[in-house]
Amino acid sequence: MGFDLFGIRAKSERGAYFRNNVWWWRPLAEYVLSNVDIPDEEAQNWQYNDGTVVSEETALRIADTLESLIAQGHTRRHQEQHRRRLARLPLVECEICQGLGMRNDNIVKGTCNACGGKGKVRHWDTHYPFEVENVREFAQFCQDSGGFKIC
Repeated sequence: MGFDLFGIRAKSERGAYFRNNVWWWRPLAEYVLSNVDIPDEEAQNWQYNDGTVVSEETALRIADTLESLIAQGHTRRHQEQHRRRLARLPLVECEICQGLGMRNDNIVKGTCNACGGKGKVRHWDTHYPFEVENVREFAQFCQDSGGFKIC
């Protein structure tokens, strides 16, 4: 599953389309919604790909704010904090084998293929990366999108 954003009145190729899979989109959307003043009706449903429309005025505000945050080093600091937080997350019990490290079901008989027999796996949140370059690409898309639709 992914989030496909389509420019409404794209001014360039980079403003026509932006895509993130669910893993990349969720942290990006959270960062944008936490740091940019977006009207409530346009800020709703960013975590759903159900056709939310963002106006050109708001898209330009997003682009300007994100570029400013990047230039100030805010986005880089957020990236580093995000990485440190994920690195500190403890391993969690494997839900596939209930922490036993072994399976005996219709799919696997023996060592659990989900945890490699350890009974523990990385925390689910570690699947959600955040990087400055993704924010920069999104800001560029917003700048040239003429407004966009989240599908």
